[in-house]
This record gives sequence, C-alpha cells and structure tokens, in this order.
Amino acid sequence: MKSLHSNILKLMDNIINKIATNIHAFSVSDQAFTRCRKLNVVDLIRLILNMGAGSLNSEIFHAFPNINSRMTASAFEQQKAKLKPECFKEIMAELSQANNAPQLLDDKYLVVAIDGSDFNQPFNPKSENVVQTKDGRTYRRL
Repeated sequence: MKSLHSNILKLMDNIINKIATNIHAFSVSDQAFTRCRKLNVVDLIRLILNMGAGSLNSEIFHAFPNINSRMTASAFEQQKAKLKPECFKEIMAELSQANNAPQLLDDKYLVVAIDGSDFNQPFNPKSENVVQTKDGRTYRRL
C-alpha cells in the first residue's frame, strides 16, 4: 500500500511542478508569481489541494507548523486570487491521464481511495462477506 501511495504522491508532485514552471498560463496576469513570496506557487497549490474542512487559519497552521514559514489568511487569499481555475482542471486531467491503468494492491485489490475517505460499497447479498444471523438479519462483515 505504501508504494502505491508514494507513487501517486510523486506523480502529483511532478504534475504540480510542471504546472509551476508554466504558471503564467494559469495565472490571471503575467506579473503574478514573479516576486519571491513566503507562499510560492507550489506550496499554494499543495495547500489548496490538501485543505480539509477546518477554518482557513487552522488549515494554514497545520500546513505550516513553523511560524517563520506561515503566512496570514489574507496573504493566502491574495495569492489564491492570482490562480485561474484552469490550473486545477489541468492538474486533475494530467493525473487522470497518467494513471489510467488501474494499479492493484497486492495484485488483487483495486484501491478506490487513499485520502482517508470512506467508500460505501453497494450491498451484494451474494458476497462472501455477508453474514446472516439466526433471527434472519443480514450484515456485511468488514
């Protein structure tokens, strides 16, 4: 599992770095991302893609635990405003194209999610993981 996870993260990093080298195609002006800022374009994209459901300040805090590398929420918003939505469409399109052949975990399991999310499979009464109790109730074994 770890190698599959690492491969996808390496692929995502390569795609983000490729986008960053051509960031002017995905920014609102040619002047955007030309100056050296505390929040560079690679860190900005990673932060946006990794954000959870917390407040903006808490997400920044978790992404940048070192106070010297942390920026304000206002600085984040200003940098984010420089990006076009097409940037993320391109990242997802490249990730989908590069990973079109399904990789199997242990050569038999298809990994549906690796980000900690749950995947609720449709109920199949003929599955070997279904257990029926004496009172007739049916449960799926996890």
